Amino acid sequence: MNLDNERVKYIQSRLSKNLGRENTVKDLDSTTLPAESGSLIGSANYVVVVGLGTPKRDLSLVFDTGSDLTWTQCEPCAGSCYKQQDAIFDPSKSSSYTNITCTSSLCTQLTSDGIKSECSSSTDASCIYDAKYGDNSTSVGFLSQERLTITATDIVDDFLFGCGQDNEGLFNGSAGLMGLGRHPISIVQQTSSNYNKIFSYCLPATSSSLGHLTFGASAATNASLIYTPLSTISGDNSFYGLDIVSISVGGTKLPAVSSSTFSAGGSIIDSGTVITRLAPTVYAALRSAFRRVWRSTPLPTRLAYLTRVMI
Repeated sequence: MNLDNERVKYIQSRLSKNLGRENTVKDLDSTTLPAESGSLIGSANYVVVVGLGTPKRDLSLVFDTGSDLTWTQCEPCAGSCYKQQDAIFDPSKSSSYTNITCTSSLCTQLTSDGIKSECSSSTDASCIYDAKYGDNSTSVGFLSQERLTITATDIVDDFLFGCGQDNEGLFNGSAGLMGLGRHPISIVQQTSSNYNKIFSYCLPATSSSLGHLTFGASAATNASLIYTPLSTISGDNSFYGLDIVSISVGGTKLPAVSSSTFSAGGSIIDSGTVITRLAPTVYAALRSAFRRVWRSTPLPTRLAYLTRVMI
């Protein structure tokens, strides 16, 4: 919980910047990946499996709407590597792997919030990325290009990613991170010619169920799903927001909480933050309404609910 709180403070600090951006959208191709609960590998986040390299190596990555760089742990782990479920990616065994040099414009354009590039004076030196996250987790390694296999029919050549050599933090069993932010380094931006910067996801309800991460505007719809569009957060060009209309408890809308309450800054949706947070006035109204409903709920119903939650 403390680390989750630090991540939220980091997100809030970035909102002081005024870097908003509008994107146009149109229907193009789409592809879908199964999304699983990270609890299966010891993580509180959600993961998808993609292939990296030639021949490809399947890797379980946490998908994160609150960051930009996609990276995985790489041999020889010159600094340190945490324990992960998949075998650590070995770039020496891939025929499509290349390092980005310090003199490349790809290196100088890397810097964004939370990510910086470092180089030595040597003209042929590799570009080093240094990523730091809101919960104080870090990844340092080589900025590289590789073949990314999203599905059997969706392959991205020369995909920019981080080949992590020194990785520390609560990544818990995953092979790394998939950055879904708006920065040019993110997978959303790098695949814009295929999916036009469009993505959606549905989180699995339990550790035994499946959700999905979809790139592109899928023509297929599911009558049981309700889609909520993501919006631009004022003050930051990387995060995604939700336009909250109202909050209801027990089927009754809270009179003190309406869409105008969230109009100033919107609400960030972040797949990498575990705990939902509200402004103090909104939380107070929600808490009071919940207490009233809970106290009026028959005891057997309360016990049945608590039993389901514990299971």
